[in-house]
Amino acid sequence: MRSTRDTLTYSLLLLSFVASAPTNPSASAQVGDPASFVVPFIGTVSGGHVFPGATLPHGMVKAGMDTDSPENHAGYDGNPRWGVTGFSQLHDDGTGGSPPLSNFKLYPHADCASLESCQTSIFTRRVYRESRPDGSPDDAASPGYFSTNLTTGVRVELTATRRTALHRYTYHPGTKQPRILVDFTNDGGLTGVDPEGTVDPKGRISGGARFAGSFGPGWYKAFTCVDFKGEGYDIGEPVEYGVFTDNTVHRNQTDIGNNFGRKTFPNIFCSSKDFDN
Repeated sequence: MRSTRDTLTYSLLLLSFVASAPTNPSASAQVGDPASFVVPFIGTVSGGHVFPGATLPHGMVKAGMDTDSPENHAGYDGNPRWGVTGFSQLHDDGTGGSPPLSNFKLYPHADCASLESCQTSIFTRRVYRESRPDGSPDDAASPGYFSTNLTTGVRVELTATRRTALHRYTYHPGTKQPRILVDFTNDGGLTGVDPEGTVDPKGRISGGARFAGSFGPGWYKAFTCVDFKGEGYDIGEPVEYGVFTDNTVHRNQTDIGNNFGRKTFPNIFCSSKDFDN
């Protein structure tokens, strides 16, 4: 009984101490913006497979950078040695297996003199990121936002709603023929087949393809619709457009579904009018 009573007394004293402990005002202060403490780049190198791009909680769209790294399961790799192959709309996070998703890459071209000279193949078009003084890539991210600066002089910014990705490409003021590539079939695993879609000569691009799953058997279909808009000025209709297979252009092609083989890799290119400023 003594042992029980001693234990009970100790417990009551402990509870009394905890209940009467003075409150530390700084410890109970509310954080105004908890998201400001998030560091999206943790786990983005050495096989971490973390996605640092733009998304919302439970959002379908996860807009982010894709690289040619062998560890590009989330598209991104924080090691600056790897080139950028585009900015796509669907990603996974923290996975192993084959690279999943990374569908419908957009890629800004700033310097090809003609449509025929543009490198559109995923194996030849890559570009590198600008570097900071410490050697890290010039990338920035916070919850719902991602940006990078490319060595071509193009600045890329991404954000997202639950089902829509918003990309902003800021070209160097001297750019005369800004061009945007829409890659329909090169997902992370390069599995896309059976492409279908249309190019509206006024600027809208829509369609999709079938892609292989990354962890098991089976295929899925995904579709996209891409619109273009100038910020502060009327971008107008494309002055040039075409569908590419690798680096070969089919000018003024508008229907990719009936004219390309099951295992081709069509990319759609639109060129804007010259910048006014």
